[in-house]
Amino acid sequence: MTVRQHEGPPNAVVLAAAASNEISASDPQNQHGLLTYYLLSGLHGAADANGDGKITTRELYAYLRPAVERAARLQNIEQIPVLSVPKDGPTAERPWLSLAK
Repeated sequence: MTVRQHEGPPNAVVLAAAASNEISASDPQNQHGLLTYYLLSGLHGAADANGDGKITTRELYAYLRPAVERAARLQNIEQIPVLSVPKDGPTAERPWLSLAK
């Protein structure tokens, strides 16, 4: 898992669609960029790996990174989403949302 540490605010997370030397691909069929498509899918529940009804930053990234990489490769594009979290603090484990049960 590629997670970069940054010096930003302790409650900030940066999720980039691709590394600085990569192209960010889109999905014409779903009318979104690949990152956006899998981010939304993950937030709708697909990223809830442990089934607790909460989606953390780490769970979301673990879900969307391989999905984006796989979809980009189908277009002959190398795209690896990048997650940056603060060096200190529990930001990667903080839930983005709780799913209604």
